[in-house]
Amino acid sequence: MGTVDNYAKKAMQIIDSNSYMVVCTSDKGAIPWGAPVFFAHDRKYSKAYFISAIDSRHAKNISDNSKVALAIFDSTSPIGILEGVQIEASAEMVGKAEIDEATKIYSARLSAKANAPEKYDPKMYLPPSEFRFFKVKFDCVYVTGEDRHIEVDLSG
Repeated sequence: MGTVDNYAKKAMQIIDSNSYMVVCTSDKGAIPWGAPVFFAHDRKYSKAYFISAIDSRHAKNISDNSKVALAIFDSTSPIGILEGVQIEASAEMVGKAEIDEATKIYSARLSAKANAPEKYDPKMYLPPSEFRFFKVKFDCVYVTGEDRHIEVDLSG
Protein backbone atom coordinates (compact mmCIF):
# COMPACT_ATOMS: atom_id res chain seq x y z
CA MET A 1 0.00 0.00 0.00
CA GLY A 2 2.58 2.60 0.97
CA THR A 3 1.67 6.21 1.78
CA VAL A 4 -0.87 7.49 4.29
CA ASP A 5 -3.09 8.64 1.40
CA ASN A 6 -2.98 5.14 -0.05
CA TYR A 7 -4.09 3.70 3.29
CA ALA A 8 -7.01 6.14 3.45
CA LYS A 9 -8.02 5.25 -0.12
CA LYS A 10 -7.78 1.56 0.75
CA ALA A 11 -10.03 2.07 3.79
CA MET A 12 -12.62 3.86 1.64
CA GLN A 13 -12.46 1.08 -0.96
CA ILE A 14 -13.02 -1.58 1.71
CA ILE A 15 -15.98 0.35 3.14
CA ASP A 16 -17.47 0.87 -0.34
CA SER A 17 -17.04 -2.71 -1.51
CA ASN A 18 -18.53 -4.51 1.50
CA SER A 19 -22.17 -4.76 2.47
CA TYR A 20 -21.83 -5.96 6.05
CA MET A 21 -20.02 -4.82 9.14
CA VAL A 22 -19.72 -6.37 12.55
CA VAL A 23 -20.95 -4.09 15.33
CA CYS A 24 -19.24 -4.94 18.60
CA THR A 25 -21.01 -3.79 21.75
CA SER A 26 -20.85 -4.53 25.44
CA ASP A 27 -23.42 -4.48 28.21
CA LYS A 28 -23.17 -2.82 31.63
CA GLY A 29 -21.12 -5.79 32.87
CA ALA A 30 -18.64 -5.42 29.96
CA ILE A 31 -19.83 -8.66 28.35
CA PRO A 32 -18.97 -8.28 24.64
CA TRP A 33 -21.30 -9.01 21.72
CA GLY A 34 -20.68 -8.90 17.96
CA ALA A 35 -23.51 -8.60 15.44
CA PRO A 36 -23.21 -8.59 11.64
CA VAL A 37 -25.44 -5.96 10.01
CA PHE A 38 -26.00 -4.56 6.52
CA PHE A 39 -24.80 -0.95 6.58
CA ALA A 40 -24.92 2.24 4.56
CA HIS A 41 -22.38 5.01 5.03
CA ASP A 42 -22.44 8.69 4.21
CA ARG A 43 -20.26 10.21 1.46
CA LYS A 44 -17.89 11.72 4.03
CA TYR A 45 -17.07 8.32 5.56
CA SER A 46 -17.93 9.81 8.95
CA LYS A 47 -20.98 7.74 9.89
CA ALA A 48 -23.02 4.71 8.93
CA TYR A 49 -26.56 3.48 9.46
CA PHE A 50 -28.05 0.06 10.09
CA ILE A 51 -31.46 -1.32 11.05
CA SER A 52 -32.06 -3.57 14.04
CA ALA A 53 -34.85 -4.71 16.28
CA ILE A 54 -34.98 -2.63 19.45
CA ASP A 55 -35.00 -5.81 21.55
CA SER A 56 -31.83 -7.22 19.91
CA ARG A 57 -28.86 -7.73 22.21
CA HIS A 58 -26.70 -5.14 20.45
CA ALA A 59 -29.50 -2.53 20.48
CA LYS A 60 -29.95 -3.03 24.22
CA ASN A 61 -26.18 -2.81 24.70
CA ILE A 62 -26.04 0.46 22.74
CA SER A 63 -28.66 1.96 25.04
CA ASP A 64 -26.41 1.06 28.00
CA ASN A 65 -23.06 1.93 26.41
CA SER A 66 -22.82 4.01 23.23
CA LYS A 67 -19.16 3.13 22.60
CA VAL A 68 -18.86 0.47 19.88
CA ALA A 69 -16.26 -1.05 17.60
CA LEU A 70 -16.86 -1.92 13.96
CA ALA A 71 -15.11 -4.37 11.65
CA ILE A 72 -15.53 -4.31 7.87
CA PHE A 73 -13.74 -6.89 5.74
CA ASP A 74 -14.19 -9.37 2.91
CA SER A 75 -14.56 -12.75 4.61
CA THR A 76 -13.92 -14.53 1.30
CA SER A 77 -10.34 -13.20 1.05
CA PRO A 78 -7.69 -15.92 0.85
CA ILE A 79 -5.82 -16.75 4.05
CA GLY A 80 -2.99 -14.27 4.57
CA ILE A 81 -4.45 -11.60 2.27
CA LEU A 82 -7.14 -10.14 4.50
CA GLU A 83 -7.49 -6.38 4.41
CA GLY A 84 -10.03 -4.72 6.60
CA VAL A 85 -11.17 -1.62 8.41
CA GLN A 86 -11.59 -1.35 12.14
CA ILE A 87 -13.45 1.62 13.57
CA GLU A 88 -13.93 3.05 17.04
CA ALA A 89 -17.34 4.72 17.08
CA SER A 90 -20.27 5.92 19.11
CA ALA A 91 -23.75 4.61 18.38
CA GLU A 92 -27.28 5.77 18.96
CA MET A 93 -30.80 5.13 17.82
CA VAL A 94 -31.82 7.55 15.08
CA GLY A 95 -34.56 9.96 16.11
CA LYS A 96 -37.15 11.88 14.17
CA ALA A 97 -34.76 14.73 13.29
CA GLU A 98 -32.40 12.43 11.36
CA ILE A 99 -34.73 9.70 10.09
CA ASP A 100 -35.12 11.17 6.58
CA GLU A 101 -31.35 11.31 6.06
CA ALA A 102 -30.92 7.76 7.40
CA THR A 103 -33.60 6.27 5.17
CA LYS A 104 -32.30 8.12 2.09
CA ILE A 105 -28.70 6.92 2.57
CA TYR A 106 -29.79 3.39 3.48
CA SER A 107 -32.22 3.09 0.55
CA ALA A 108 -29.61 4.27 -1.95
CA ARG A 109 -26.98 1.82 -0.68
CA LEU A 110 -29.37 -1.13 -0.60
CA SER A 111 -30.61 -0.30 -4.08
CA ALA A 112 -27.04 -0.16 -5.40
CA LYS A 113 -25.99 -3.39 -3.67
CA ALA A 114 -29.15 -5.39 -4.39
CA ASN A 115 -29.61 -4.02 -7.93
CA ALA A 116 -33.25 -3.31 -7.17
CA PRO A 117 -35.13 -0.16 -6.26
CA GLU A 118 -35.71 -0.07 -2.53
CA LYS A 119 -37.46 2.72 -0.72
CA TYR A 120 -37.78 2.94 3.02
CA ASP A 121 -40.61 4.87 4.59
CA PRO A 122 -39.11 6.83 7.49
CA LYS A 123 -42.33 6.47 9.50
CA MET A 124 -41.79 2.70 9.62
CA TYR A 125 -38.70 3.23 11.80
CA LEU A 126 -40.07 5.56 14.46
CA PRO A 127 -42.00 4.68 17.62
CA PRO A 128 -43.87 2.43 18.10
CA SER A 129 -41.98 0.34 15.49
CA GLU A 130 -39.95 -2.58 16.82
CA PHE A 131 -37.29 -1.89 14.14
CA ARG A 132 -35.19 1.25 14.20
CA PHE A 133 -32.31 2.86 12.42
CA PHE A 134 -29.10 3.16 14.36
CA LYS A 135 -26.28 5.56 13.57
CA VAL A 136 -22.61 4.92 14.25
CA LYS A 137 -20.40 8.00 14.19
CA PHE A 138 -16.79 7.16 13.32
CA ASP A 139 -14.25 8.37 15.88
CA CYS A 140 -11.04 6.58 14.80
CA VAL A 141 -10.61 4.55 11.62
CA TYR A 142 -7.85 1.99 11.09
CA VAL A 143 -6.96 0.02 7.99
CA THR A 144 -5.33 -3.38 8.36
CA GLY A 145 -3.40 -5.48 5.92
CA GLU A 146 0.19 -6.37 5.17
CA ASP A 147 0.63 -6.97 8.92
CA ARG A 148 -0.13 -3.32 9.67
CA HIS A 149 -2.70 -1.42 11.69
CA ILE A 150 -2.67 2.20 10.53
CA GLU A 151 -4.95 5.01 11.70
CA VAL A 152 -6.33 6.96 8.74
CA ASP A 153 -8.18 10.24 8.31
CA LEU A 154 -11.13 9.85 5.97
CA SER A 155 -12.36 13.43 6.31
CA GLY A 156 -10.46 14.34 3.14
